[in-house]
Amino acid sequence: MTIYFLARILQDVIKGISWKSVTGLMLGWGIAFGARSASALILLGYAGVFILLFFLFQKRVRIYLFKSNRKRLWQLIGVLVVAILGGFVIGYIGWPYGLQSPVLNLLESFREMSNRGVGIVMLFDGNYIINHNLPWYYVPKWIVLTSPIIVLVLFWLYIPVGFAAYKRHGVHVPLFLLF
Repeated sequence: MTIYFLARILQDVIKGISWKSVTGLMLGWGIAFGARSASALILLGYAGVFILLFFLFQKRVRIYLFKSNRKRLWQLIGVLVVAILGGFVIGYIGWPYGLQSPVLNLLESFREMSNRGVGIVMLFDGNYIINHNLPWYYVPKWIVLTSPIIVLVLFWLYIPVGFAAYKRHGVHVPLFLLF
């Protein structure tokens, strides 16, 4: 949801940004933050990479914003800041622990999520293995074995669809479809 509305905002930056798209972006970040605070940061990183790639491959928009119309560039930056901060506010509304001390409890939750020292013994390929010592092929094998068949089929269908989207729209649409 967040990447979709971000793509709409970037595509509409020349003709004018819709507040409906800004609201959708804000809600997307709010939902991500409300589900798990770290996922909002990961999404923020993805959005940053997506924006950089968009400007890298969209020369017309890059020239328009950085040379012709700096006012639209500052409008875009302002809209993104408002959407991110509004999304964090929306995410905090449904997080009682975060409402008690917004900054300290957020930092504490990040520390706790990044330092999981629990070793879990799991059965993999007929052997009991601790989760810290998994082989490199564990994740690809797990994805293939546990993904629904439709997901695997759509993954392979992405190749021709992504190529067609690249030929028609440029590189930012296949990257958006990939995410």
